[in-house]
Amino acid sequence: MYYYNALEGEEELHDEDYLTRLKKGNVIERRGENWRIIDVVTTTGIGTPKPVDSIRIFLAGPVSVQ
Repeated sequence: MYYYNALEGEEELHDEDYLTRLKKGNVIERRGENWRIIDVVTTTGIGTPKPVDSIRIFLAGPVSVQ
């Protein structure tokens, strides 16, 4: 789930490789604009056969990239 300036945005599914690149302080492009990641919160899921983790990405912006 993405949060834009603390407002809930859309939920998306991503592969693990993409998620490992989401680090606090990085800038990513979303909705055609650049946003700074201010926090990444992971909640470990429970269930069977395989639990699904929930990841919340908090963004601030849009920001300009130089």
